[in-house]
Amino acid sequence: MASRSRAAVQFLAAACLAGALSACGHGAGDAVAPHSDTTKAAPPPLPLPRVIDLRFKGVGDLSSSVGLLHTDILAHQGGGALWQQFDSAAGSPLNLGNGTCSATDCAWFLFVFALPTDLARIATAYRAGVMSELPRFATTGPTDTVITSLDLEPAVGVFALSEFATSRSGGYHLTQRRVPLGELQAAASDEGAANRVITAIAFDSGQVRFLSYSWDHDSGQGYDVRVLQATLSTAGTVAQSLAAEGYVVTALGGDPADEFVLVGTRAHGDTQPRSLLINPDLRTNLSGYAVVGYLDDALAGGATTLILER
Repeated sequence: MASRSRAAVQFLAAACLAGALSACGHGAGDAVAPHSDTTKAAPPPLPLPRVIDLRFKGVGDLSSSVGLLHTDILAHQGGGALWQQFDSAAGSPLNLGNGTCSATDCAWFLFVFALPTDLARIATAYRAGVMSELPRFATTGPTDTVITSLDLEPAVGVFALSEFATSRSGGYHLTQRRVPLGELQAAASDEGAANRVITAIAFDSGQVRFLSYSWDHDSGQGYDVRVLQATLSTAGTVAQSLAAEGYVVTALGGDPADEFVLVGTRAHGDTQPRSLLINPDLRTNLSGYAVVGYLDDALAGGATTLILER
């Protein structure tokens, strides 16, 4: 399968401020006492950039209104792989659906967006390779990185993942489990009760593999978690139902043959409805929205379901 990358469509320019520095001196033979001007108060310190919980994909914090890039990532059965990393930018989860793979390789589309100016720096990365390479990306020690989506393609023998990394306040800890689909809701509820958030999910040899993270800076009292299944055509509606009950879609994974799994996570007891958009008009104010799901159906004329939540 040939790579289907597209050119960048928009870039932002950054502005910086410089302060003036002045000094006092004296001429030869002068006796000038040091002078301190106390009539001007020191300017207030600039606020520190906000740090967000990467496990929630930037919902309520990011703005997907300024697109920087729409491209793809490719993995070959023979071991060739492509990875991309974007500093100071937020990215969508991997696209999932029909038409991702040929017999020998797979390609995944992705979107990259500008960050709000008041956020601490975030980097987004997309990585792909042969299945034997997957364990090295799943470190269990303290990390500044959160995997935000995962796709396993055993028929081709490759995988892909997306991840966020922060320059400040890391302290994330990964837990990885495989359970039968029928046991997923109970396992997800256990994760939430332990203050862990499921951020990526995929079918794996007849079971469901999920990745969840705790965070050293999490002061919450546990999470409610709800697991629902959907098809390519119903995933948007299912995501809307989760948002209406206050859930953030923190993980979406699966495939058209086995259907898709959506994991909704909310602070315990917080039932305030959230706003969720499907394929929003480009003129929509998307401040605070983040992409939580990206599905494609190449067999249905390239129909796309882009899910954004605030």
